[in-house]
Parts: sequence; C-alpha cells; structure tokens
Amino acid sequence: MVEFADYMACPRCGRPYPERIVTNSRMASFMQPLSICPACGDLEAWRDFAGWPPIPPGEWPVDPDELGREYALLIRYARKGEMQEMRVEELEDE
Repeated sequence: MVEFADYMACPRCGRPYPERIVTNSRMASFMQPLSICPACGDLEAWRDFAGWPPIPPGEWPVDPDELGREYALLIRYARKGEMQEMRVEELEDE
C-alpha cells in the first residue's frame, strides 16, 4: 500500500504524484533541477514539439482550466498529424 507521505505536489499543476516517478522540467537547468509530474513533463514535450513557448515557473501552478485548454489544443494539434509549428491561435480559430 502506498501511503500519502509517498506523494508530492507537482509545482506546475499542483496535483499529487508518486515521489519516485518524476520528470525534470525543461525549464530546469543542469545546476538546478526542477521536478514535475509525468503528465506535465508530457505537456512540456508536446509544447516544445508544437513550437509553443514553455510556461515559465513564475506562472506556476498553472490554472486547472488553462491545463484543460492546453490538453485540448495539443490533442487537436496531434490529430492534425502535421509535423510543423502551429500557433495556438490557428487551433483556437477552428
């Protein structure tokens, strides 16, 4: 059984995740690692792939509604199957 003490809050989204399963934010430096949950690590990778700027740590934790919007836009981007940069505004207008 996993106890609550085995969990920590993700600084990017605020959700709890297992302490032993971490990923480093691309906003981290070699000298200053910044651990985030795997879901946020995936979102950061998708943002990078789409050519979108990262959300800086000073704007964390990201509002849950904004995270949902980000997921929805990135899913639409992925479904388009286009391997090129796309502006967020292009997806929102569809």
